[in-house]
Amino acid sequence: MATIQIPANPEFPDVYQWDYEDDVIGGDNGIATRPIRELTERSAYLKIKTEQETAQRKEQVSLLNIKVNKNEEDIQAHTVAISNLKGRGGYLTANDFETDNPTQEELTDYALAQITNINDALEIWDGTRVKNLFDGHVWVLNNTQNTDPPIFEWCDNGSDSVDIASNTGLLGLVTGEEEAPDSSTDGMITVDRYGKMRVIGFGRQKESHYPIGIRYTQYPNDYSPNELKAKGVFPANSHWELWNHRAEQYGLAPQLPSNALNSIYTPGSNYAANTYVRYHLDGDDYTLFKAKAAVTNAAQQIEPVLWDKFQPEIFVPRRFLQEWIDGDFAIGHQIEGGEYDGMYVAEINVCGGKFPSFAGGNRPPFIDGGTAGDMIRNFTGYFYTWSTAGGKLFIKQATDEFIVPLGDSYNANRGPVQFNPSMVVPTGPENSDRTFSTLTWRRVA
Repeated sequence: MATIQIPANPEFPDVYQWDYEDDVIGGDNGIATRPIRELTERSAYLKIKTEQETAQRKEQVSLLNIKVNKNEEDIQAHTVAISNLKGRGGYLTANDFETDNPTQEELTDYALAQITNINDALEIWDGTRVKNLFDGHVWVLNNTQNTDPPIFEWCDNGSDSVDIASNTGLLGLVTGEEEAPDSSTDGMITVDRYGKMRVIGFGRQKESHYPIGIRYTQYPNDYSPNELKAKGVFPANSHWELWNHRAEQYGLAPQLPSNALNSIYTPGSNYAANTYVRYHLDGDDYTLFKAKAAVTNAAQQIEPVLWDKFQPEIFVPRRFLQEWIDGDFAIGHQIEGGEYDGMYVAEINVCGGKFPSFAGGNRPPFIDGGTAGDMIRNFTGYFYTWSTAGGKLFIKQATDEFIVPLGDSYNANRGPVQFNPSMVVPTGPENSDRTFSTLTWRRVA
């Protein structure tokens, strides 16, 4: 049987349909095989095209798979690169640490949990940041392993944003809370119930501005320390003591005379020569004096012309010897421990009853000079002329003359002389310039 040949480029005429009058003739061009050939040509063409399309699609799928695989490789490479970049540090995801002061360990553990491809905290980049959602503060890592010594420390870098107040309630007024009673909100902005915004603690000194031992001078019209605490100027937990009559410095001596502590100076008493007394004028220094000679009926206040003041070897500020909260030492107290171990308190200087003055000139040194004593200058001269005329006595001193009025009665041998100091020195309760009293306070706790 002959095979129907399939043309390479078939043209598809209409399929011939046998007619009743057709003779059945076979062969390549026979009428009996014509419809079959035409249908076979169509089927063969479709088969070739289908195979070609299938091959072409397989090739495209293969190329597409190659590209997909390449993209997958690129994605993996980028994933590794991103992971490595994140592992070295940067801006980590914010976290609520449930406190405004997370520990160094908490911050480091959180950073390592965010970075999955490292276990060594020292590999975290210097400058890595994480925001604490509890208070909005950003913590920054200071990681410098090439310094001496190396540093690994998280530091609070403060808030990285500003919260904007909103209108809520009270007819549109801004509302907020009052400040904390322990001053922990100092420096923060709050809003009172009337809608006024303010900075808490503004105008109020913080703890560091008034350290223990600092002094405050109060004039008659000034607030007292307790009033200033109530107004928020002084720290609420501070304790202040009046310091006018408290020790500012101690005069120390290696030894005290054997009878130095036996007597307290008492007006009207009699004292033998070389007797030591402890002397204290109310509100003034505590000192030791020795009688130059026998003293009878001692005056109300000690007379330096009759007594010699005991001079300590060194003066030491009080703060070098004891705590501010402690009571003052008394004369005769022996220092225990430290640079002045074994020395005795021979004098106590207070600020009461004195004018402050700048160091220099005849003033005592700043630290260890003690208190400047009175300067006494005696009147010297001679009777230059004795004259009853005008009731005056002339006394000459150097090249100057001054006149001292006489009394009402006199004779050639003697006459009463009256001297009025108010003519030559200022007047006042202490025979000094007019003064304005102040109070001195110190913070002791």
